[in-house]
Amino acid sequence: MTKTTWKRASGRLLIVEAAQFLASFAFLVIALTFWASHGSEIASVLLPLASFLYGPLRVAWIIVRWSVETYRIAPEMLAVRTGVFHRQERHLGWASVVAVDEQAGLFFRVLGIRRLQLTQSDSAGGAVVFRALDPVAAADIRTLVRKHNGAATDSNATLQIGEIYRATWRELALMSLVNGRFALLAPPVLFASWGLLEDIGVSTWAFELFRTLPPALLIAISIVGFILIGTLATISRYQGFSARMTAARTLVLSYGLVEKRERHIDLKSIEGITVRRSLVEQLLRRSRLAVLTFKGADEVGASLVLPSLPDTIVRQITRSHFHEFVQDSAILSDRPAAVFRQFFRAALVFSIPAALVASLLDTGMSIAGAVAIGLIALAISTSIGRLLVLGMNVDSHDILKIERHLVTEVETYVRARSCHWVGSVHLRGADRPLFFSAHLYAGGARNFVGTHCSAESLARLREVIITVDEPAARRQRLLIKSNGATP
Repeated sequence: MTKTTWKRASGRLLIVEAAQFLASFAFLVIALTFWASHGSEIASVLLPLASFLYGPLRVAWIIVRWSVETYRIAPEMLAVRTGVFHRQERHLGWASVVAVDEQAGLFFRVLGIRRLQLTQSDSAGGAVVFRALDPVAAADIRTLVRKHNGAATDSNATLQIGEIYRATWRELALMSLVNGRFALLAPPVLFASWGLLEDIGVSTWAFELFRTLPPALLIAISIVGFILIGTLATISRYQGFSARMTAARTLVLSYGLVEKRERHIDLKSIEGITVRRSLVEQLLRRSRLAVLTFKGADEVGASLVLPSLPDTIVRQITRSHFHEFVQDSAILSDRPAAVFRQFFRAALVFSIPAALVASLLDTGMSIAGAVAIGLIALAISTSIGRLLVLGMNVDSHDILKIERHLVTEVETYVRARSCHWVGSVHLRGADRPLFFSAHLYAGGARNFVGTHCSAESLARLREVIITVDEPAARRQRLLIKSNGATP
């Protein structure tokens, strides 16, 4: 191995962390000073502790942590030392890295540094994080990862290089509405706004003003306000969202307005794709596309799936860049019949718990008890519904297709070799299973149980499982050990 020296993260990280801490610390001191001046004994005790103990110790911790975190980059491998009281040292080869995440907030971009995270091919090793690197060092690490994971030159000829998709502001605003992000923001925004009105002493006046407004107008104003806030939050986070394919056979996802994020994914680590559509998206003829990798974590970032796109664009992306998985499959079925079917299934799923709650309320049970039992019944009916509608099929190219069309439609296309074990229950003498269970390692370790599977697909899947190579089996054992599960 080439002799190299141990290095630390960029010293500019100290400026960022110190600025972030001092900003929050200043607010803390101001608040304690305010309450101490108004006679609060607790604030009088906490103010000197914060000023002369907590503040200096926190600044010292920032400096010490930066000084003890070191790394060494060699052509063959990477070594990282971390820990203040408990020292840790890790070594990993570049070939085990399947994804490189780059992140840069506003302060990071001003100071010209990046945060880099290297994700390995399974969860046993976790991720390696460089908290502050200059752009040159970050580019060198990405180059080393690509060098050791590089594909053959002739395969690049069939790959379409360039930008796959770039989200517009209109697409991001529509994504916020489709995903209902404004509804998640409503409670915290409402409480924070009311707390602010109380602090400045106008809550009574505001309450009287709200009482004079017609209820319908007040509801409409609230809904529009939450929609606008949710839309602005979505745009600020995902502005500039783009997906592009590089000549080094790397899929690059980037987004962010204030905090810039970027992920580099080696194509060889991609085991499949998932197309997901909520009931609202089915009505609007839109879909979301996610990439699955062979690693012990969730999908390549739930926040890094492509935004809700028109079905035509999703078909174009899957055909041009992920044709290996979809082949000639009828991806994204026709809309009218499918939507009617989803509404019918949704009515069945929710009708049983609703009828149960209504009957319990008629018997005199409390509302809280009836709702609790109804939620349990909803969970049971949803689980049974997913079991009844989930189907599996293996095509001639050994691509495993898993469909689950209950309320939300989910179609997963993965390599059959991602399945490491499969079980089935049959009637005596019957080839077709009553139900099956398959354990996959694509986008994380997950188990699928369903009822729709032909005897031919089950037989082919068993044949593929036999050919799973030793490295894949070894990764499976590490995943099972790290997750504490057994097949």
